[in-house]
Amino acid sequence: MVNKESLKKHALKATATYDKHATVHRYIASSLISLVGKEHYKTVLEIGSGTGILTQFLKEKVECDTLYLNDIAEFPHVNLLGDMDHMDIPKRCNLVVSSSTLHWSEDLEKLIKKIHKNLRNNGEFVFSLFIEGNLEETAHFNESLKYHTFDEICEILSKRFLVKLSYTESIEKRFPSPLEALKEFRNLGIIGESGKVSVGKIKSFKETKLTYQTAYFVVRKEKKFSFKKLAIKPLSAIRKRISLKKTDGEGQEESLT
Repeated sequence: MVNKESLKKHALKATATYDKHATVHRYIASSLISLVGKEHYKTVLEIGSGTGILTQFLKEKVECDTLYLNDIAEFPHVNLLGDMDHMDIPKRCNLVVSSSTLHWSEDLEKLIKKIHKNLRNNGEFVFSLFIEGNLEETAHFNESLKYHTFDEICEILSKRFLVKLSYTESIEKRFPSPLEALKEFRNLGIIGESGKVSVGKIKSFKETKLTYQTAYFVVRKEKKFSFKKLAIKPLSAIRKRISLKKTDGEGQEESLT
């Protein structure tokens, strides 16, 4: 289970260093915003806006009447403070976006269900998240999070959405030394989410690179038709037409005799 209070604490602590060192996250946000199809939406929600990297790209590309910026931490621009797993999502959104955040969800399927419920028909959900294999170089000491596989996420989405686009990307970031690679965690505020980390295992880290595994998705909420209603109306109309034909036929026979 993700320690959300610890996550919030470290995110705020890293505010001064995050934007400078979040080169991978900035690249992902830039790639994600290119997948947003329209230039105007009535109501837009960003989940996990953090320091505002995706928010900046979003404002440059999209015009909207109402923009909700959510995060669990009290960053200055956030106007919808709360834990994505437990907060109420604004109703009838036209677009929901999220970059490098949803892997922190306690129950991804439940969260996706909630997002689907509050999207308008034909509304889109455009997001990226880290998946299985992310930061594999640190797996022996960084056991804070269990990532979903790409196939698992596709399966969850396909239960409710039309999946328009989905793909994965592996991004390698190199550092001058193992110590500089480890500092990436501190600079991005992702240390201590689950509590216990072995100092001995950290000291055994010899890598000078980190590999980020991310996935991108564009999905749409389709309007659902009631098959029951569609079936009843045509059948009743057909019965009525048959009844009229029989009546007309009987009348014609009587007039001819």
